[in-house]
Amino acid sequence: MACEMIARALDHGLPCAWVLADSLYGSDYRFRHLLEKRGQPYVLAVRSNHTLRFLEEWQLIQTDPAAIMQGLAKDDWKTLAAGEATGRWIRAWAR
Repeated sequence: MACEMIARALDHGLPCAWVLADSLYGSDYRFRHLLEKRGQPYVLAVRSNHTLRFLEEWQLIQTDPAAIMQGLAKDDWKTLAAGEATGRWIRAWAR
């Protein structure tokens, strides 16, 4: 249902800088692919044991968020505010 709603909103030109969603939607590869095919920026939560696959220098890498987080230095994290509509949340972010 979320894929259909987001696709319709984007098809009708509804302005949308980012799509944000919890781990339920972050675990749905169809939802991520919809956003990626449209070039739509997004931030989707995923479970710490979610399998991630990506290409790095033409090599397939398979890992999970917990392993990626362990490889980040303290300086890689930035504290930013999020959630204007539902009250400001302060969270640590890394990209």
